[in-house]
Amino acid sequence: MSILNRSTRFQGVLVLLSSALCTLALRAEAAVEAPGTSKVWHVQYLNGPISVTKGKNHKVVPLPSGTSLNAKVGPEGIVFRKKKDVLLAIPSAGIDQVTYDRASHRVSKAVADDMANNIQNCGNGDYLCGTVVVTELVVAVVALPFKYTNHYVRISWEEDGAVQVMELKFDKHDYLPLLSELQKATNKPWRNLPEENAAFLRSQKNSRPCQEQALSGDDLLLHIGKASGMQDQLNAAAACRFWLRTIEAAAGGWLMARMQRNETSSGPYQYRVIHAGSASRKQAELNRAGAEGYRLRPGMSRTLGQFGWTVVLVMEKPHGQTPSKYEYLYCKGSSERSARKKAGKASAQGYQQVDQVDQVQGRYYSVALILERPGTTSQENK
Repeated sequence: MSILNRSTRFQGVLVLLSSALCTLALRAEAAVEAPGTSKVWHVQYLNGPISVTKGKNHKVVPLPSGTSLNAKVGPEGIVFRKKKDVLLAIPSAGIDQVTYDRASHRVSKAVADDMANNIQNCGNGDYLCGTVVVTELVVAVVALPFKYTNHYVRISWEEDGAVQVMELKFDKHDYLPLLSELQKATNKPWRNLPEENAAFLRSQKNSRPCQEQALSGDDLLLHIGKASGMQDQLNAAAACRFWLRTIEAAAGGWLMARMQRNETSSGPYQYRVIHAGSASRKQAELNRAGAEGYRLRPGMSRTLGQFGWTVVLVMEKPHGQTPSKYEYLYCKGSSERSARKKAGKASAQGYQQVDQVDQVQGRYYSVALILERPGTTSQENK
């Protein structure tokens, strides 16, 4: 047999082998991606009811935010593992709602925040520290046009009569397939919070906004991105007979206002959002709104922004009632002890604490106590 024929046969065998291997690989990949199979998803845990034991004393502590977990979705539910250890299993029947959210950030913003922390930590005459700050400034300028987007999934379920909530961060290629798997397992459609909020904002431009599809249900989730627009969003929803139930801090620094339709009231509620800069301005705004009949909703004070820059205070006034007047003190300190010291003898003057705000800005921490008393004929904006 000639060398040429041997070479041709050898090449033919190689082609057959490569074809067989490709077919097997494609079948294996199809088996992994098939809808009926259980794929392991790599997720980043942000917060939720997961605790772990730590140290020799086996102290139970919350799972650190940012921990990488493996998630597997099946007909019975979703199971979260760290390596081989099962940390949490959520049954499909108990899952109440699955919500998707996203947050876009500029790369330069993250660099600038890190630079601000370095400036605070720099000592006098530290040449190396100054060099790092200058380098980060150059990087921030170069990265100015670039953005990155984080994708978040929020799962709420009922367990032992209590509602549990967990937030996860996903890769941009994984969140949609996993949401699809969760929808099949729970038989409940997942909610796209950015799209719902965009539809709500579009409905406000129409002549009959309350008739729009975005406001056809009994509950509404508002995606609050800026404090300056929060008041208008709440009042627009309230005009369509929605009442504010809770405000929740969402991953990525957003706030999520959960509202519910309320047809029993004689008219729409009204909302006033206070987000002035200094403590004295917040107190003045609180007293000004309190004189108009607005009252601070306990538990509705939140910090807005990924790094907790802005404190927002939500006040509410019911429709059809003679509004009472209220006076407020906004006592801010570097700790709860110092804030209470500033409050002084306020309790003797008839004030009672109605809310507390903990604010974190990098390494800076502060506490604000908000006190209230029924208004008098002559209010003082202290």
